[in-house]
Amino acid sequence: EAGRALAERHFCFACHGAALEGREYAPRLSTLQPDYLTSQLRRFKAGTRGDLDGAMTTVAQPLTDDAITELARFIAGMPIQ
Repeated sequence: EAGRALAERHFCFACHGAALEGREYAPRLSTLQPDYLTSQLRRFKAGTRGDLDGAMTTVAQPLTDDAITELARFIAGMPIQ
């Protein structure tokens, strides 16, 4: 539940789709491994990974390390569409 709440609060579904299946401007997140998701979120937060419009960098800034881990676990557990 905590992971879902984080995904809703940070608009993951709005950009990446209801099942995090991806959209024309946002990649698929479902089926990605938690370690990969965690590392990418940490890189967005640190500013060492860029994104086209800066949305991911902005969204990652307030995330704590525990929140990043929880969010990554939730995303990785989304059913494949």
